[in-house]
Amino acid sequence: MKKYVPVLLSLTALVVAGCSSQNSEAESDSNSAEAETSAPVSDTELCHETEYYEANIEFCASAVGDIGVVPEGSVTTEDGSFIEYPDGYHAVISSVTAGPADETLIDDERPELDGMITVTMTITNKGEAPIQLNNDGFGTSQVNLYYGENRYEAQGWMTTGGVGDLPQQLVPGTSAEFANDFTLPSAEMDGPLAVEFSPDANVYTKYLFTDVETLIN
Repeated sequence: MKKYVPVLLSLTALVVAGCSSQNSEAESDSNSAEAETSAPVSDTELCHETEYYEANIEFCASAVGDIGVVPEGSVTTEDGSFIEYPDGYHAVISSVTAGPADETLIDDERPELDGMITVTMTITNKGEAPIQLNNDGFGTSQVNLYYGENRYEAQGWMTTGGVGDLPQQLVPGTSAEFANDFTLPSAEMDGPLAVEFSPDANVYTKYLFTDVETLIN
């Protein structure tokens, strides 16, 4: 049989409780006032500091984008010939070749895609921490080729020496290379051509190399 004990609240208890409540409220008000006078700088604002950005790149990239990174540039200019992100991730188009598409790559439904462009990228870690390459964002869609004034998307193909053959990471001071094959109308291979580089959408913004036809050799 459960035993119930009645709770008797004396006048003294009420007084003590009242004082305790007033003290808590006063302490809470004091803490609030202190917090207002020493409000911390938001994480987003800190993202504009290079050291904080590099230590929290995934958060900062999504919050404020890549500081100092422009969305596109011409390979014919010094600044536009490469992209370097705040953490030291450096990418450059190291080679572009053009020729007829392999017969096995010509789609019966799109016979006009009879030309092939091969774009070779070199990526380098110029930062101070390893850069991970083994993530979902680093896949076959990492590099796209666009042709014509209106930038139609070329058909990309997996190839030996492509992104699937990249290492798991790049430690500081090391580089890796990978190639991408694209089919497009042969009449469009003289340009204009643009290459979009997007290593990991969760961390880095996309970059567009323009005037890529000038690199064909």
